[in-house]
Order: sequence, then structure tokens, then C-alpha cells
Amino acid sequence: MTGFAAGWLELREPHDASARAPELLRALATWSAGRSGLRVVDLGAGTGSAWRALSPFLPDDARWTLVEHDPALVAAGTGRLPADWRIVYRELDLARDLEAVVSEGVDLVTASALIDLVSAAWLDRLAGLLRRHRCAAWIGLTVDGELAFAPPLEGDAEVLAAFSADMRRDKGFGPALGADAHQVLAQRLEGHGHVLSASSPWRLGEADGPMLHAMIDGIADAAAAPRSWRERRHLRTTGLRVGHRDLLFLPWP
Repeated sequence: MTGFAAGWLELREPHDASARAPELLRALATWSAGRSGLRVVDLGAGTGSAWRALSPFLPDDARWTLVEHDPALVAAGTGRLPADWRIVYRELDLARDLEAVVSEGVDLVTASALIDLVSAAWLDRLAGLLRRHRCAAWIGLTVDGELAFAPPLEGDAEVLAAFSADMRRDKGFGPALGADAHQVLAQRLEGHGHVLSASSPWRLGEADGPMLHAMIDGIADAAAAPRSWRERRHLRTTGLRVGHRDLLFLPWP
């Protein structure tokens, strides 16, 4: 499966933290209140950003398993975690080993910026496991297709269309769902519990220079954009909005 550099995950973490939908975090806290010893599995954990963001909304005695395939990210993440037996990494390939971690006894599954990378077949597997084990899920920061630069420039439409097409290539899980993933998962879970959805966009401005320029380069690389577009974007861009959706699934008893 496609991996991400620790530097990129560190750069995006504060933007993820401010983007997560507060109403869904409050609903998660309400659901978890009074539940002792929750077992939480974070899929595609990277360096542990979801644990840092979500643990304040869960009981202090929650036990976390951070699932990550990349040994470099496991090493980087381990160095950022407290020495606590309630937080452990498992180095597994989610394309192959999903059923090994979303299993009986897991209370909550979390994932950030993951399901837009996976195929419909993989998402069917995840939804089936959540339904079978009556497991709650917080699935956040899934791209929704909105991508808007300020100011708009000539050539944006062609570059962003190519970028959107690139998002659907196989990233190790089969052809990726991209911006359709959030709605597909919501549909798979409807009728099996409460499915809550909210917007969680990045809003980048001139004060977010490193992130803004990293996004320009990432989009240009993925879209094979002309060099002239990249150069004009770096010179002229004052803002970028990247749409995401968060989803909270609370199964019926």
C-alpha cells in the first residue's frame, strides 16, 4: 500500500486537528462517557495523530492499538507516545490483515485520511466488520472532492481534473474510491446504527505557507501539471480550501 513520509504527516497534523468536526467529537465523547476499558483500533495510524486528537474525548483507561504498515512511521510514532501499556503499535498490512484487527471485542475503530485511498471491495469489508461486531467508528478527514484555490488561475480546471483522476488509481487496496468513499461507507452503515456526518475542511491561507506550498507541489506532481502552472501557483496563491467529511457510526445495541 502507498505510504506517507513522517515529515508530511507532521506538517498536516495541526491542520487536521483544527479541521475535525467538533460536533462529531462531542457526540463521540457523549457515547463513550461512562464506558470503562474501551478497546480502540486506529487504522493507518501513521505517527499517532488520531490518538493525540481523539483520546481527550474518550475515557482515560481506553486501550489503543495503532495499526501501521510502514516500519519507519511505527518507529517515529513510538518515539512520540508515552510509555503506557494501553497504547501499542501493530505493524500490519491493512490491505491483507483488516480482519485481524477489526474483530470481536473492539469497541471503536478510528481512521484519518484513509478511506479515500481504498477500493469499494475493501470498504465493504470494513463496513461488514463494523456491522458484525457492532463496533463504533470515527472515520475522519475523507476528501469530498472540493478543492479551490484563491485566486483562481488559468489552467486550474485541467490540473485539478487530472489530480482527481489520480486519486482513483490503485494505492495498494484496489482502484481507490477518492471523493466517493465517504458516501459509500455511510450507505453501507445505514440501518445498522446512527450515522452522523459533518464537514471538516482545511482552510489554508498565506500564514500556512509550508502546508500551502506542499499542497501545490503534491497536486502538481500527481497531475503531471505543466511547470508554468506550478510556478504561477507558488507566486500567486493566497488560499486553498480542501474539502473533507468526518463520519461517526454508533451501532444500535
